[in-house]
Amino acid sequence: QQMLHVSGLLLVLAMFIATVLVFLLLPFLNELTGKQLYFDLFSSGIWLFYLVLSVAVIMLAGIYPSIILSSSKPIGLTAAYSPVLKKSFLRKVLVVMQFSFSVILIVITIVLGSQLNFMREKNPGYERENIFSIRMHEIKDHYATVKNELLQQSAISEITATRLPINNAGWGLSNNFQCKDGTKNFTIYAFWGDYNILDFFNISSVGGTKFTIEDNQFNGIIVNRKLAEMLGWDDLLGRSIPLFSSEKKIIGEVEDFNFQSFHQEIGPTAVFYLLEDVDYFYIKSAPGHTAQAVAEVEKIWKRYNEAYPFEYSFLDEEFDKMYKSDIRTGKLFNAFAIIAILISCFGLFGLVTYTAEMKTKEIGIRKVLGASVTNIVEMLSKEFLILVTIAMLIAFPLAYYWSDKMLQDYAYRIHITWVIFAIAALVIVVLTLFTVGWQSIKAARANPVNSIKAE
Repeated sequence: QQMLHVSGLLLVLAMFIATVLVFLLLPFLNELTGKQLYFDLFSSGIWLFYLVLSVAVIMLAGIYPSIILSSSKPIGLTAAYSPVLKKSFLRKVLVVMQFSFSVILIVITIVLGSQLNFMREKNPGYERENIFSIRMHEIKDHYATVKNELLQQSAISEITATRLPINNAGWGLSNNFQCKDGTKNFTIYAFWGDYNILDFFNISSVGGTKFTIEDNQFNGIIVNRKLAEMLGWDDLLGRSIPLFSSEKKIIGEVEDFNFQSFHQEIGPTAVFYLLEDVDYFYIKSAPGHTAQAVAEVEKIWKRYNEAYPFEYSFLDEEFDKMYKSDIRTGKLFNAFAIIAILISCFGLFGLVTYTAEMKTKEIGIRKVLGASVTNIVEMLSKEFLILVTIAMLIAFPLAYYWSDKMLQDYAYRIHITWVIFAIAALVIVVLTLFTVGWQSIKAARANPVNSIKAE
């Protein structure tokens, strides 16, 4: 009965704290996940969950130990029960499991963070700094006039236009193409805009010529390196390929550029100079004059587009939006890893406290015989470092498997190296030594006379 009362009291206290934390942390969780979760304390489902949880916890924490203790003979209670406690096999298994989950989450968190940094730092093959875009609407009928007027402003350095937003490369055109080693069927992505589109985004040229304002629009194309490799011709420049129901002459080749997410491979792309149906303005501001450039564009916008709200977006922000879900996933793993580490440390703290209590007399005798505080701490820490090492041996293969599986979603990804596992191991070992060391030092510095009398 005493155990039931204690278990019930602890359960009520834990449920109260958990409920308060849910109310406090739910807004943070909604912001982190992009969801709109809510917690209704008066819902029948919540109270049913509390009831089931209460019964399960009381059964495990109260009734089961009570039955074990009451079934033992009083005279042999200590002898029968003490060996079970001293072995603490279940406790050790739980600590190993907790730290295994912690190590897995730490490794995955490091891998995801490294992959996000890799995507941010990897050169996509084009410039995206100080560039913002607007949808033209009525301006497209006056594109040349508006472009010339804006270029007179000192805050604006360059302007171009595209048919679609650049993170949507355009239509994929499937066709049979005459390649070096025969006819092949594949899809080419069509990307078009003003004649200066490649120079505007600073896309590097490999060979041939670029578009000029005098070019015959839509007949000549510039291909990226990927398409050139797929066609395979050594004398690529000057050849023609069928696109949009006619032959298009290849006048130049550029390096690969990736306006899409790094989840996808760079596709074979053909760039056209075509001003028909362009719908998006791209404006590059002079360094340090972005706000002034936006203000100048807004003035002209109001002149031609009174019926539409002035909306613009920066290219680097659009780039980050492509990885919004990846960033959220990384933050979730960060949160889960921190929670798992805290739970593991609490479990380890409980186990080392219990072990120190069980070895109170042994610690006292060792100190009387000359053992130092360092010797006692080493004795108590060794066992737990072994448990953590076992946890790492279990967790590292699983962490590598799951991390590698997650990276398969990225066409361009990092390599999982031993450094990642070394960092995870260092974090876990430091936390273990901190958790174990504090309680071990406390036990080692206790008065040996009192320790010997304790049992």
